[in-house]
Amino acid sequence: MPSEEKTAGHGDDVNALVIDVGSRSVRCGFAGEDAPKMDHLSSMGKYTSHDDRRKGDVVYPLNVLVKKDHLGVHRCLSRDERGLTSVDTEVFDAICRHIEKDLSVRFEETPVMLPEPTRHSKAFRDSIMDVLFNKYEVPALYFCKDAVLSSFASGRSTSLVIDMGASRTSVSAVLDGFVLSNSVKDSPVGGDFLDQQLGLLLKQKGINALPHFCFKRLTKDGGMTFENQPQDAGRVDASYYREARNDTLRLVKESMCRVAEDEAVASPDAMNVSLDQLPVAAEQPPYILPDGTQITARTISPYTIPERLFRSDIIITPEQQSDDAATGSGTEQAGLSHYQGVPQMVVDCLNTCDADIPLQLLSGVICTGGSSLFAGMADRMAKSLNADDCLGSSVKIKMIAHSAAVERRYSAWIGGSILASLQSFQSRWVSKQEFHDHGAAIAERRCL
Repeated sequence: MPSEEKTAGHGDDVNALVIDVGSRSVRCGFAGEDAPKMDHLSSMGKYTSHDDRRKGDVVYPLNVLVKKDHLGVHRCLSRDERGLTSVDTEVFDAICRHIEKDLSVRFEETPVMLPEPTRHSKAFRDSIMDVLFNKYEVPALYFCKDAVLSSFASGRSTSLVIDMGASRTSVSAVLDGFVLSNSVKDSPVGGDFLDQQLGLLLKQKGINALPHFCFKRLTKDGGMTFENQPQDAGRVDASYYREARNDTLRLVKESMCRVAEDEAVASPDAMNVSLDQLPVAAEQPPYILPDGTQITARTISPYTIPERLFRSDIIITPEQQSDDAATGSGTEQAGLSHYQGVPQMVVDCLNTCDADIPLQLLSGVICTGGSSLFAGMADRMAKSLNADDCLGSSVKIKMIAHSAAVERRYSAWIGGSILASLQSFQSRWVSKQEFHDHGAAIAERRCL
């Protein structure tokens, strides 16, 4: 049972902090608030041996729009071949130092709620506890699964959560506030993967999406015209260049792409439909790359990239890539071998549940994560799930996809904010004293 000393220290008078570390970004703010106060990349920069004056110096937060010579990028989270998440504690420490400064937080006085990957990872918990308890001496903390918190954020304790994040897409069954661990299905087809696929498609058309810092925009003729002047990026570290290039591709994707109503619309060539007949083609404004190249619906169909969330046969595989265009780790490529689209992941998830559970889950199918923000996502997902080759048209499905982008992008954080502010939750905290008395095993018992 939690000690009286711990529960007495964490009543309503203490405002807990919610830190949601994702593979691309970290969101942080105070429990009880509607949205995080801080949203930065969850990667830090560290100067390499090529710069003797700054060697080892750390830069956080990163702004990859600005050119930085000899600055390597280190991500906070990584995943192994089993899909388990591990933490780079040096990067997490840099994030915590920035939180202290940016939010004027005294960690030794502030309990911390931590959304965690739905696929359980003891290594993730152990690393986080080591930093927060041993270095920052937080009085208490708690871990809760992303899927559970997303469900809470939608006012539900039972739901089917489709989380389309940066590095992964996962489908999880949440029943009465707990994840059914055997139900969790995930794949590496997330936002980062879609960015890579977009880069490969553009390259096939002779277009190279370069980082913004590779060009400087100069005004001419009294500001009437502009010229994009190339800049030298020869001293930019490969990891920093790659991060900045992916950011360019992400902006193109978010500006240009949307989900098709069905597979026929997403494959105009196969259906002999011209671009002029597509409903979005005429109204889609062009995206201008840093070098001035315009990307339009005629360059790449707005539907082709998001369609990879529904189909695997259009994914550009390693065999179709040139050596210098290859993207993705061996772990990602291994995960693709079983991928057949998110709707099939839903079917696989439901098939792991007892017979009476799927109908309960389908009464609340939650679409969340950054990649769920494509226009038309909820309608297409429902249509795909009700297809004859999926769940069938007779199955009733209630999709929950909040219209406000902040509620989908930050759903796990919002759920953590709600949970940590409840008076009935306060006895659940894992205190610093309990950690020192029982070790990391206390979190395995308390945080289910």
